[in-house]
Amino acid sequence: MTPHELNHVSQWKTRIPNPESIRMVVSNSHLNPDIRNFCETIASVLSITIQDIQPENELPGMTIHDRITYHAVPLGPELEPFLKALSFIQAPTNPVLEKMKSITVPVSLTLYITPQCPFCPAAVEKILPFVQAGDRIRITIIDGTLFPDQAKKDGIRSAPTLLFNTFRWTGNFQIKEVAELIADQNPSDLSTDTLKNIIHAGDAAKVADMMIQHNTIFPAFIDLLVHEKWPVRLGAMVVMERIIDASPELAAIMIKPVVDRFPFMDNSVKGDMIYLLGEAGDSRTIATLEGLLEDSSDNEISTITQEAIDSIRTRHDPE
Repeated sequence: MTPHELNHVSQWKTRIPNPESIRMVVSNSHLNPDIRNFCETIASVLSITIQDIQPENELPGMTIHDRITYHAVPLGPELEPFLKALSFIQAPTNPVLEKMKSITVPVSLTLYITPQCPFCPAAVEKILPFVQAGDRIRITIIDGTLFPDQAKKDGIRSAPTLLFNTFRWTGNFQIKEVAELIADQNPSDLSTDTLKNIIHAGDAAKVADMMIQHNTIFPAFIDLLVHEKWPVRLGAMVVMERIIDASPELAAIMIKPVVDRFPFMDNSVKGDMIYLLGEAGDSRTIATLEGLLEDSSDNEISTITQEAIDSIRTRHDPE
């Protein structure tokens, strides 16, 4: 941080109400010294609190006000929008964003920026009011040059680029268009990342209740259910068990898409899914499980499969 930038941050201290109440959650900063140094400088000058966490498979970054995450080092022209986000200064009321107050479905917006981009600071300032307008909205800002692999994964070719579910805007996007898409979104269109973030935040019940309310299993949810990472899969299984208890008929919808993915699963994932089939299946599922039992050469998978069959028979034919 240059002396000029440091002085600019110092001037903001009087504009931030109760800075000691602000908590900056810093994730995996040991993997990026630049992010760590930036956070420590901001915390020192503005007297805010830092909380260090090290979540698995998450980009280094910092989260403020629980719903604004930076995977970036916002210096230069990006410093001003960051300080505005940190201070949570209420932008002038925009009638276009009024509908955001009634949003009940979680929303994740991701904005890709680069330090050299002349239009990116304005793009950040455009999306910040969404967080202020609706408490179900989260914003993630990623420096595509700092995390090129993630940018490639998301198909980013230029900045700024704003992502929302399957939609993307490059360059100058219109707030009204983004707001209308958010207001009209179908929960079944929620992305895998959005669902994962909701569950990770401790709101697995919300995901289950949304699917029960709409009487459908969201397509992206299956990706979480069969995820190779145990913590991700465990969260989805908690959701599934809630659905099984509340709506067995709905839970049964997940059986076919899960079975279709069996050839691509390792045994740890397959064992968990067979367990769920035993909890959610009925007599029609037994034939599928018996086929798995015949084909299995793994003793542990065979044991889990037989237990699943017995569980179904106990529920549907207790005598």
